[in-house]
Amino acid sequence: SEMCIRDSLTTSIVQPLVDRGIPIVWTLHDYRQICPNTSFLSHGEICERCLPNRFWHVLLRRCKKESLPASLVAMLAACWERVTGVPGKISRFVTPSRFLAGKLVEAGFDSSRIVSIPNFVDPADFTGGEEGGYYLYFGRLSHEKGVDLLVRAAAKAGTEPLRVVGDGPAAGALRDLADRLGATHVRFDGYLSGDELRDALAGASFVVLPSRWYENLPFSIMEAFAMGKPVVATDIGGIPEMVEDGENGFLFPLGDVDALADRIERLLGDAGLRRRMGGRAREKAERLWNPETHYEQIAAVYDEVLDAHSPSCEGCQ
Repeated sequence: SEMCIRDSLTTSIVQPLVDRGIPIVWTLHDYRQICPNTSFLSHGEICERCLPNRFWHVLLRRCKKESLPASLVAMLAACWERVTGVPGKISRFVTPSRFLAGKLVEAGFDSSRIVSIPNFVDPADFTGGEEGGYYLYFGRLSHEKGVDLLVRAAAKAGTEPLRVVGDGPAAGALRDLADRLGATHVRFDGYLSGDELRDALAGASFVVLPSRWYENLPFSIMEAFAMGKPVVATDIGGIPEMVEDGENGFLFPLGDVDALADRIERLLGDAGLRRRMGGRAREKAERLWNPETHYEQIAAVYDEVLDAHSPSCEGCQ
């Protein structure tokens, strides 16, 4: 038998499973095992001070919620996992991105216990529509998502409408920024879901993801590609595994507003380029991120783990 552990469960369940000979496959969705703040962010900026296994920095810098007690708890939890040898008791860690796998290896995790399997979307759920004369950001409105960089770039890139779909703690500040810059072509649509969000994506000329943090394998890019939309995104984290610069979108350096504005202008000014890039994006989603491929890859991991833990039948009659 096997057990799949989600990040939200306490690791106290690990030892009882090991004692009973039950292999564990753990799919990781953030960086909690190697960054007590889970995100490689400290006060809104990328930070790797805790890598490898220098977890006291989360306390010294009060990274977790900018709170001393919360940071202390995060540090102690990370240290306890190392003291009790949790990583060595996991049969396989599954990471959506190769980037996360690489960071685990940097932290001393056994590379033979790590396998990268992308998440999936069903391309059949995404049918592109006619361009609606706008480009799109959709996701959480918070500092690490870099939407303020996009608003500044949109102000430099002309007057083609930008739709910002989502909500979050930075929503008010972003509206104020657009007002100060005179960027009346930036439209804030708030939170959308279901058919409304799919329609917004279907009508977009392209999608922008200007993140300041190490995105793992963001669903927003997967969904944009499944819809046949090019993506402009920051060249950090797992994003370069998805967006191939000049092929299915553009990458730009972290925080570089001028470079972002340049990429936006290039796509806005070339409908043929958008179609070519969008076609390559759709092809990649169909080939790599479909449910069947994901199932085959994850089933192979489970089979391998179960075979390794099966009792030997040597000498059986």
